[in-house]
Amino acid sequence: MSDFGVTSMTAELRRVAVRPPSTRGDYAAAHWAQPVDLDLLAEQHAAFVRLLQRLGCEVDVLDPVDDMPDGIFTYDPC
Repeated sequence: MSDFGVTSMTAELRRVAVRPPSTRGDYAAAHWAQPVDLDLLAEQHAAFVRLLQRLGCEVDVLDPVDDMPDGIFTYDPC
């Protein structure tokens, strides 16, 4: 079993990496369909982190990436 990365899509989450939303990213250029409410986005992300912590996950918070607004999606199974 690997010590890094996703090894299961169904196992209990124990440790996760999250990336806060960029406050300076060009969301329109990244093809986000609607204008972005940065305050709401930050609030929702913080709530998501708190939920993960309440569920017992160790949460590693990465730095935001200003030139990559989609960087908030640290894992995409597609």
